[in-house]
Amino acid sequence: MCRLCLALIACLPAFAQAPRIASYDIDARLDPKTRGIHGRQVLTWLNDSPDEIRELQFHLYMNAFRNERSTVMREAGGWLAERLKERNEWGWIDVKSIRIENGPDLRKAIRYIQPDDGNKDDQTVMAVTLPQPVKPGAAIRIAMDFFTKLPRGVRRTGWHGDYYFVAQWFPKIGVWEKAGERYSTQGRWNCHQFHLNSEFYFDFGDYNVNLTVPAGYAPARAASSNRAATTRRRRRQLTGSRRRAYTISRGRRRLSSSGWSGCSIRLRRFRRAN
Repeated sequence: MCRLCLALIACLPAFAQAPRIASYDIDARLDPKTRGIHGRQVLTWLNDSPDEIRELQFHLYMNAFRNERSTVMREAGGWLAERLKERNEWGWIDVKSIRIENGPDLRKAIRYIQPDDGNKDDQTVMAVTLPQPVKPGAAIRIAMDFFTKLPRGVRRTGWHGDYYFVAQWFPKIGVWEKAGERYSTQGRWNCHQFHLNSEFYFDFGDYNVNLTVPAGYAPARAASSNRAATTRRRRRQLTGSRRRAYTISRGRRRLSSSGWSGCSIRLRRFRRAN
Protein backbone atom coordinates (compact mmCIF):
# COMPACT_ATOMS: atom_id res chain seq x y z
CA MET A 1 0.00 0.00 0.00
CA CYS A 2 1.06 3.57 -0.55
CA ARG A 3 3.31 4.98 2.18
CA LEU A 4 3.25 8.62 1.04
CA CYS A 5 2.23 10.79 -1.83
CA LEU A 6 4.36 13.90 -2.16
CA ALA A 7 3.91 16.63 -4.74
CA LEU A 8 7.05 18.57 -5.60
CA ILE A 9 6.17 21.76 -7.47
CA ALA A 10 8.79 23.84 -9.24
CA CYS A 11 7.88 27.16 -10.82
CA LEU A 12 9.95 29.75 -12.57
CA PRO A 13 11.49 31.90 -9.80
CA ALA A 14 9.53 35.06 -9.18
CA PHE A 15 12.61 36.83 -7.86
CA ALA A 16 15.37 35.66 -10.18
CA GLN A 17 17.59 38.59 -9.18
CA ALA A 18 16.93 38.44 -5.44
CA PRO A 19 20.17 39.01 -3.49
CA ARG A 20 21.73 35.93 -1.92
CA ILE A 21 21.74 36.96 1.73
CA ALA A 22 21.96 33.60 3.53
CA SER A 23 23.72 30.71 1.77
CA TYR A 24 24.49 27.30 3.22
CA ASP A 25 27.03 24.53 2.65
CA ILE A 26 25.74 21.49 4.55
CA ASP A 27 27.12 17.99 5.04
CA ALA A 28 24.65 15.72 6.84
CA ARG A 29 24.11 12.05 7.68
CA LEU A 30 20.86 10.29 8.56
CA ASP A 31 21.11 7.77 11.41
CA PRO A 32 17.95 5.62 11.51
CA LYS A 33 19.01 4.01 14.82
CA THR A 34 18.75 7.33 16.66
CA ARG A 35 16.13 8.84 14.31
CA GLY A 36 18.56 11.72 13.97
CA ILE A 37 20.74 13.71 11.60
CA HIS A 38 24.37 14.55 12.28
CA GLY A 39 25.21 17.77 10.45
CA ARG A 40 27.92 20.28 9.74
CA GLN A 41 27.20 23.53 7.98
CA VAL A 42 28.87 26.75 6.96
CA LEU A 43 26.57 29.75 6.65
CA THR A 44 27.62 32.71 4.54
CA TRP A 45 25.56 35.70 5.63
CA LEU A 46 25.64 39.07 3.86
CA ASN A 47 24.83 42.27 5.71
CA ASP A 48 23.05 44.26 3.01
CA SER A 49 21.86 46.91 5.46
CA PRO A 50 23.43 50.22 6.55
CA ASP A 51 23.64 48.86 10.11
CA GLU A 52 26.50 47.30 12.06
CA ILE A 53 25.29 43.86 13.20
CA ARG A 54 26.61 42.83 16.62
CA GLU A 55 24.41 39.78 17.13
CA LEU A 56 23.09 36.94 14.97
CA GLN A 57 19.79 35.20 15.62
CA PHE A 58 18.92 31.67 14.49
CA HIS A 59 15.80 29.54 14.31
CA LEU A 60 16.11 26.16 16.03
CA TYR A 61 12.69 24.96 15.00
CA MET A 62 13.07 21.35 16.08
CA ASN A 63 13.32 22.46 19.73
CA ALA A 64 9.57 23.07 19.56
CA PHE A 65 9.26 19.30 20.09
CA ARG A 66 11.85 19.06 22.88
CA ASN A 67 9.39 18.81 25.78
CA GLU A 68 5.90 19.80 26.85
CA ARG A 69 6.95 23.31 27.94
CA SER A 70 7.80 24.87 24.56
CA THR A 71 5.57 27.57 23.14
CA VAL A 72 4.17 25.26 20.45
CA MET A 73 3.23 22.66 23.05
CA ARG A 74 1.55 25.25 25.24
CA GLU A 75 -0.39 26.67 22.30
CA ALA A 76 -1.55 23.15 21.34
CA GLY A 77 -3.24 22.78 24.71
CA GLY A 78 -1.80 19.40 25.66
CA TRP A 79 -2.77 17.02 22.85
CA LEU A 80 0.48 17.45 20.93
CA ALA A 81 2.69 16.91 23.98
CA GLU A 82 0.74 13.81 25.01
CA ARG A 83 1.23 12.32 21.55
CA LEU A 84 5.01 12.61 21.76
CA LYS A 85 5.31 11.94 25.48
CA GLU A 86 3.47 8.62 25.33
CA ARG A 87 6.44 6.79 23.77
CA ASN A 88 9.13 9.37 24.48
CA GLU A 89 9.27 10.38 20.80
CA TRP A 90 10.43 13.97 21.26
CA GLY A 91 12.58 15.91 18.81
CA TRP A 92 15.23 18.58 19.28
CA ILE A 93 18.32 20.20 17.82
CA ASP A 94 21.62 20.58 19.68
CA VAL A 95 24.29 22.97 18.41
CA LYS A 96 27.51 21.11 19.25
CA SER A 97 29.85 23.87 18.10
CA ILE A 98 29.64 27.29 16.52
CA ARG A 99 32.47 29.53 15.42
CA ILE A 100 33.40 32.19 12.95
CA GLU A 101 35.14 30.25 10.19
CA ASN A 102 38.86 30.22 11.02
CA GLY A 103 38.00 32.29 14.08
CA PRO A 104 37.00 32.03 17.75
CA ASP A 105 34.57 29.56 19.28
CA LEU A 106 31.23 31.24 20.04
CA ARG A 107 29.57 28.63 22.25
CA LYS A 108 29.87 30.78 25.36
CA ALA A 109 28.13 33.60 23.50
CA ILE A 110 24.97 31.51 22.89
CA ARG A 111 21.76 32.33 24.67
CA TYR A 112 18.13 31.43 24.02
CA ILE A 113 15.66 34.27 23.63
CA GLN A 114 11.86 34.44 23.52
CA PRO A 115 10.97 37.64 21.62
CA ASP A 116 7.27 36.81 21.31
CA ASP A 117 5.97 35.50 24.63
CA GLY A 118 8.82 35.47 27.16
CA ASN A 119 8.48 31.71 27.69
CA LYS A 120 11.89 30.88 29.20
CA ASP A 121 11.35 27.17 28.49
CA ASP A 122 11.19 27.79 24.73
CA GLN A 123 14.50 27.29 22.89
CA THR A 124 13.43 27.81 19.27
CA VAL A 125 15.43 31.04 18.86
CA MET A 126 19.18 31.22 19.53
CA ALA A 127 21.09 34.51 19.76
CA VAL A 128 24.87 34.72 19.38
CA THR A 129 26.85 37.83 20.28
CA LEU A 130 29.72 38.48 17.88
CA PRO A 131 33.21 39.54 19.02
CA GLN A 132 33.27 42.10 16.20
CA PRO A 133 30.28 43.62 14.36
CA VAL A 134 29.51 42.78 10.75
CA LYS A 135 29.97 46.03 8.83
CA PRO A 136 27.48 47.24 6.20
CA GLY A 137 28.09 45.39 2.94
CA ALA A 138 30.36 42.80 4.60
CA ALA A 139 29.78 39.05 4.89
CA ILE A 140 30.51 36.61 7.69
CA ARG A 141 30.94 32.83 7.55
CA ILE A 142 29.70 30.83 10.54
CA ALA A 143 30.59 27.14 10.93
CA MET A 144 28.38 24.87 13.04
CA ASP A 145 28.19 21.22 14.07
CA PHE A 146 24.73 20.09 15.12
CA PHE A 147 22.60 17.04 15.87
CA THR A 148 18.90 17.00 15.03
CA LYS A 149 16.69 14.39 16.68
CA LEU A 150 13.55 14.02 14.58
CA PRO A 151 10.25 13.58 16.43
CA ARG A 152 7.62 11.08 15.47
CA GLY A 153 5.78 12.57 12.47
CA VAL A 154 4.08 15.78 13.59
CA ARG A 155 3.54 19.33 12.33
CA ARG A 156 5.04 18.72 8.85
CA THR A 157 8.23 17.01 10.00
CA GLY A 158 9.49 13.80 11.61
CA TRP A 159 9.43 10.05 11.01
CA HIS A 160 6.99 7.18 10.75
CA GLY A 161 8.42 3.68 10.46
CA ASP A 162 11.21 3.90 7.88
CA TYR A 163 9.87 7.06 6.26
CA TYR A 164 11.35 10.48 7.14
CA PHE A 165 10.06 13.94 6.33
CA VAL A 166 13.09 16.12 7.06
CA ALA A 167 11.99 19.76 7.23
CA GLN A 168 13.21 22.75 9.27
CA TRP A 169 16.06 20.51 10.39
CA PHE A 170 19.15 22.73 10.55
CA PRO A 171 19.96 26.05 12.27
CA LYS A 172 18.55 28.83 10.08
CA ILE A 173 19.44 32.46 10.44
CA GLY A 174 16.63 34.98 10.84
CA VAL A 175 16.06 38.07 8.69
CA TRP A 176 17.64 41.44 9.49
CA GLU A 177 15.13 44.11 8.48
CA LYS A 178 16.34 47.61 7.73
CA ALA A 179 14.56 50.71 9.08
CA GLY A 180 11.37 51.22 7.10
CA GLU A 181 11.07 47.56 6.09
CA ARG A 182 7.84 45.93 7.24
CA TYR A 183 6.99 48.92 9.45
CA SER A 184 10.25 48.82 11.42
CA THR A 185 11.45 52.17 12.76
CA GLN A 186 15.03 50.94 13.13
CA GLY A 187 17.10 47.94 12.09
CA ARG A 188 15.96 44.76 13.82
CA TRP A 189 15.99 40.98 13.66
CA ASN A 190 12.82 39.27 12.52
CA CYS A 191 13.33 35.87 14.14
CA HIS A 192 10.12 34.64 15.73
CA GLN A 193 9.67 31.61 17.92
CA PHE A 194 8.03 28.51 16.44
CA HIS A 195 4.25 28.84 16.89
CA LEU A 196 1.42 26.39 16.33
CA ASN A 197 -0.17 28.46 13.56
CA SER A 198 2.47 30.43 11.70
CA GLU A 199 4.58 30.20 8.56
CA PHE A 200 8.31 30.62 7.94
CA TYR A 201 10.21 33.71 6.79
CA PHE A 202 13.75 33.61 5.39
CA ASP A 203 16.11 35.41 3.04
CA PHE A 204 17.08 33.91 -0.30
CA GLY A 205 20.39 32.11 -0.69
CA ASP A 206 22.26 29.29 -2.39
CA TYR A 207 22.32 25.77 -0.94
CA ASN A 208 24.97 23.13 -1.44
CA VAL A 209 23.88 20.03 0.48
CA ASN A 210 25.51 16.61 0.79
CA LEU A 211 23.21 14.05 2.42
CA THR A 212 24.35 10.52 3.32
CA VAL A 213 21.73 7.84 4.03
CA PRO A 214 22.02 4.07 4.62
CA ALA A 215 21.88 1.71 1.67
CA GLY A 216 18.30 0.94 0.69
CA TYR A 217 16.99 4.40 1.56
CA ALA A 218 15.90 6.74 -1.21
CA PRO A 219 15.96 10.51 -0.64
CA ALA A 220 13.65 12.55 -2.84
CA ARG A 221 14.80 15.79 -4.48
CA ALA A 222 18.21 14.28 -5.16
CA ALA A 223 20.28 15.37 -8.15
CA SER A 224 22.89 12.63 -8.33
CA SER A 225 24.35 9.85 -6.23
CA ASN A 226 27.49 7.86 -5.53
CA ARG A 227 26.71 4.40 -4.20
CA ALA A 228 28.84 2.58 -1.67
CA ALA A 229 28.47 -0.73 0.10
CA THR A 230 26.74 0.68 3.16
CA THR A 231 25.53 4.18 2.28
CA ARG A 232 24.03 6.29 -0.44
CA ARG A 233 25.18 9.86 -0.79
CA ARG A 234 23.15 12.64 -2.35
CA ARG A 235 24.48 15.99 -3.46
CA ARG A 236 22.11 18.83 -4.26
CA GLN A 237 22.83 22.38 -5.34
CA LEU A 238 20.04 24.93 -5.28
CA THR A 239 20.30 28.62 -6.12
CA GLY A 240 17.98 31.40 -5.08
CA SER A 241 16.00 29.41 -2.51
CA ARG A 242 14.79 30.02 1.02
CA ARG A 243 14.69 26.51 2.46
CA ARG A 244 15.88 22.94 2.01
CA ALA A 245 13.77 19.88 2.84
CA TYR A 246 13.93 16.16 2.06
CA THR A 247 11.77 13.08 2.14
CA ILE A 248 13.61 9.80 2.76
CA SER A 249 12.10 6.32 2.60
CA ARG A 250 13.28 2.75 2.57
CA GLY A 251 10.48 1.86 0.20
CA ARG A 252 10.49 1.97 -3.57
CA ARG A 253 9.37 5.12 -5.37
CA ARG A 254 7.18 5.70 -8.38
CA LEU A 255 7.38 9.01 -10.16
CA SER A 256 4.88 10.78 -12.36
CA SER A 257 5.12 14.27 -13.84
CA SER A 258 2.74 16.87 -15.18
CA GLY A 259 2.54 20.62 -15.63
CA TRP A 260 0.21 23.42 -14.66
CA SER A 261 0.33 27.18 -15.29
CA GLY A 262 4.07 27.36 -15.92
CA CYS A 263 4.96 24.95 -13.09
CA SER A 264 6.32 21.43 -13.30
CA ILE A 265 4.75 19.00 -10.82
CA ARG A 266 6.41 15.73 -9.80
CA LEU A 267 4.42 13.26 -7.72
CA ARG A 268 6.41 10.66 -5.79
CA ARG A 269 4.66 7.69 -4.20
CA PHE A 270 6.60 5.80 -1.53
CA ARG A 271 5.88 2.13 -0.97
CA ARG A 272 6.90 -0.26 1.77
CA ALA A 273 10.06 -2.23 1.12
CA ASN A 274 9.60 -5.95 0.61
